Amino acid sequence: DYAVTRITKTLSYGKAVVKVAAREGSYEGMAPTRKLRIVFDNILPPTEVKVNGEVVPYSRFSKEGCWMYEGSELAATVMLTETSADEDVVVECTYPQDRTAIDGKKAVVRRMFALTPEAKLLFSGKVDAFMMLPKDLLKAAQCGSLINENPGNAAQYLLDIDVDAMYRSVASYEQLPEDFKAKVKAQGASVYEVLN
Repeated sequence: DYAVTRITKTLSYGKAVVKVAAREGSYEGMAPTRKLRIVFDNILPPTEVKVNGEVVPYSRFSKEGCWMYEGSELAATVMLTETSADEDVVVECTYPQDRTAIDGKKAVVRRMFALTPEAKLLFSGKVDAFMMLPKDLLKAAQCGSLINENPGNAAQYLLDIDVDAMYRSVASYEQLPEDFKAKVKAQGASVYEVLN
């Protein structure tokens, strides 16, 4: 005895539709309901999300019956309320289609955020204990957090990341180790590989 759930996704210009079909089959002790979480990855924040034709509200934090956006992942997550497993669920996500702001930036945002503790240690120990990190480095490292606070400006935050300026600002500090400068430069290389 077994049951299956068919899931389909269709894409069109600026829209993704995920259909989670009613469960087919049965087995002893199977749960009558299900709680779904649908993730739309590598997109700008949606302009609208619907579940079964009804508009779903945005929430800054994970909450059933809402959608949220994670800036460091560039992903929208829809948290559905518990529903019968014997009913279809259709989730529609409409989002800006322009890829100019997003292409290649997810890796930079994640890697620069991960590199921030090392950068803070190096700058405080080798440059100036009271110095803020360079502005261009912070634009990349803090981008995910900025998007979380204001998803409507996500495209602008991503466009403001200038990997050349980030590297030049870090490279201008002679006190910093060359291997750290090379790590920062490698972030720019990953963007160029995606764009070319």
